[in-house]
Amino acid sequence: MTPATQSWLCLEDVGFTYGTDRVPVLHHINATFRGGERIGLVGTNGSGKTTLLMLLSGIRQPTSGRIRLDDAAPSAEHNRIAVISADFDGFDYLTLEQNVEFCLEFAGAAHRQSVIRDEMERYGLTPHRRTRASEASRGMRRKTQLVIALLMQPRLLLADEPLDGLDEESQARWLEDLERIARAGAITITALHDTALVRAHSERVVQIDAGMLTDVT
Repeated sequence: MTPATQSWLCLEDVGFTYGTDRVPVLHHINATFRGGERIGLVGTNGSGKTTLLMLLSGIRQPTSGRIRLDDAAPSAEHNRIAVISADFDGFDYLTLEQNVEFCLEFAGAAHRQSVIRDEMERYGLTPHRRTRASEASRGMRRKTQLVIALLMQPRLLLADEPLDGLDEESQARWLEDLERIARAGAITITALHDTALVRAHSERVVQIDAGMLTDVT
């Protein structure tokens, strides 16, 4: 993987509320993350982990405060932010291989077909590369997301329960790849329910509780 210029991500008094009732989900979040950090994000169900990842990706905008990635606000069109969402966010009518090709081209990170197929092979997707996403299993769709994220060579990787639906071998492979992405200078933030796994594979663990973000380690 080509080393990336080391990035930084800064949250300044960030808050977010949902709906017309203006129910606060996150408030007064201040944090700085630097390139090469493997960050684990923990919190109970409904604590706001997914909401925070959406703010960091630029899919949603904070209600208050600001977020800066390398001196600019993150946006959903940022071609160096890789997002592994809890649900498959590709195109059901495309094959798994076409999903990889399209997403990488859209992100400005197109690769030769041989490179894409090599990564798909590593995750056991070769027999299924012509399978339409709508007909693929949950595990195949998840592996496709991982391949896209890996080949994007991101500055910021946001992963929401990336191990869901994976067999043990693929879980181990992704955790190794996650370290490789971080070594290339990217910021990686991974939300997992398994606290022990988070601690084992993160250099820094942060927790959302009562809408606030605090360092655990």
